[in-house]
Amino acid sequence: MCNRILLIDDEKIIRDALEKRLIVDGYEVCVAEDGLYGLSLLEKKEKDDAGFFDIVILNVEMPKMSGVDVLRLIKEKYANVEVIVTTNIKSVDIAIKVLRLGAFDYIQKPIEYNKLSLAILSAIEKKEKNQKSKVAEKAMRSNEGKCRSIVEHASDGIAIIQDNLFKYVNPQFEQLMGCSEDLLLETSLFKYVHPNFLDKMMDYFIYDKIGNHQTVMITNSGNEVKIELNTSEIMYGERKAQLVIFRDVTERKKTEDKMEFLTFHDKLTGLYNRAFFDEEIKRLDTNRQLPLSIIMADLNSLKLTNDGLGHLVGDELIIQAANALKRACRAEEIISRWGGDEFVILLPKVSEDDANAICERINEKCESISNLPIKVSMALGTASKTTATQNIENILKEAEDNMYKNKLLN
Repeated sequence: MCNRILLIDDEKIIRDALEKRLIVDGYEVCVAEDGLYGLSLLEKKEKDDAGFFDIVILNVEMPKMSGVDVLRLIKEKYANVEVIVTTNIKSVDIAIKVLRLGAFDYIQKPIEYNKLSLAILSAIEKKEKNQKSKVAEKAMRSNEGKCRSIVEHASDGIAIIQDNLFKYVNPQFEQLMGCSEDLLLETSLFKYVHPNFLDKMMDYFIYDKIGNHQTVMITNSGNEVKIELNTSEIMYGERKAQLVIFRDVTERKKTEDKMEFLTFHDKLTGLYNRAFFDEEIKRLDTNRQLPLSIIMADLNSLKLTNDGLGHLVGDELIIQAANALKRACRAEEIISRWGGDEFVILLPKVSEDDANAICERINEKCESISNLPIKVSMALGTASKTTATQNIENILKEAEDNMYKNKLLN
């Protein structure tokens, strides 16, 4: 696996932390505290004949030379080096600028390592696919027999498609689709594309698009397979065609989906976590969503349960409380685990009276739980934003204050 990474960041704490994590993940890492030194390391790698760095992780805001200028120079001289840009600046213009200059990805600080790790893996996969595509295309152009030897031993499915028909498939593609070359040749690619993705795939091929694309294909046995395509243009039989690499990314997508779920969900309850709530409350804090109501909930007796009956029973108490909240709310209402025993519900276009009605339903659902050695109950508090001038943070605090009043009264 390509594993040479150059980390350019003027913040020592970030450099040291990322360097340790990357080394643990098996990457070879060099660090630079500014752009000029980073460029000198790239040049040294070239002169030493040790090969380029595969990935550069580059901060935008740095002394001596800005990350934008460093990115421009890297892409001009080392086009094959993929650059992942990081920044403290929350600006769409900066994001657009660096992506237009050729950055592979753009990550906002503080850096979430899971996101950075996925970006690195995707960048490495892109380089590998580009290299394979170039090798295969060169072989196709120069020598048909030699090409077949290379392509037939490739780990990914490879096909030549002309006029949207299969003209050649390698053994790995036969295995991927679960049918022989005889059945595939001269049949339409679109025959094997999932109906939900057919329009996009037709557009992709009919208009001679090249590069990366993701789709879902249906195998001969009817199974759905998530596919990542890498397409390049070649000449086949003196006519234009596409050389397409088909990579099965079904398992990778499952892993990515799981990581994304864990990023925004509480592991114990499956509810959204506080990070997701913080983003959603910003998104929904608009005039269109008024009245915007909030319910704060505090689970009673959790410490007593943990101390007297053990943490396993305490965890089950939290899970049952979360399930009660789900049953009392509609699908469009956002329920998050706020902390250890606290929950918060975001209710767009819901009045405070309706929020109080939901609280009554929550209490009813809690009362109906009878399979625990301790009663499930929650202190609840509501508040509503009804005008644009109200501060949503004040509404959140008001709901929390009302919850604590309810807890003291009960």
